[in-house]
Amino acid sequence: MTGRIHLWVEISFLEGQFANRNEFDIRKQLIDELESRGFGKFVGAGSGSGAMDFSFHVENEAAARQLLAQVIGEIAPEVNYTVEVAED
Repeated sequence: MTGRIHLWVEISFLEGQFANRNEFDIRKQLIDELESRGFGKFVGAGSGSGAMDFSFHVENEAAARQLLAQVIGEIAPEVNYTVEVAED
């Protein structure tokens, strides 16, 4: 799929139901690195219910998913995450 796609990434907390400082730092590092690599346009971030999330508008879903997996593998290989296409 190509065009403007709203890609939503959810990361399960490593410990407990609320994010700790380290988890927020990981999310920030991921967002910063994705932006530096031209991943797409950052839309927003949030947390709750045992997970934190962030989303971007991207042009190519397959390429974005590949880059995301690479960046997560480099920065935080220990995290469990899911990726979905969100409705705008």
